[in-house]
Amino acid sequence: MTWFEKLILKRWLKEIELNINGFRKMAKGYESMGGFKEVSETLAKYNVDLGISKELLERGRKAELKFVEICKELAECYEELLSAIERKVSDQKAW
Repeated sequence: MTWFEKLILKRWLKEIELNINGFRKMAKGYESMGGFKEVSETLAKYNVDLGISKELLERGRKAELKFVEICKELAECYEELLSAIERKVSDQKAW
């Protein structure tokens, strides 16, 4: 493996790890307190009516939860990609 290939691989490994951590962090954040959940709970808590439909709040929260699942799936895919690259590099004893 050339020095250039090693350089690219190191960059990929670093970026993939950042992606894994980033998607996990986003999933956790949106799962625990997405914007629609926060708005809905705050309006209910203080009994405030801003004319925001319940349907919009529910649709937005549902979309946030879909986003959570997508983030989790992307993190898993990146983990598999990282493992595949590490196995290949290890098999070639490139490091």
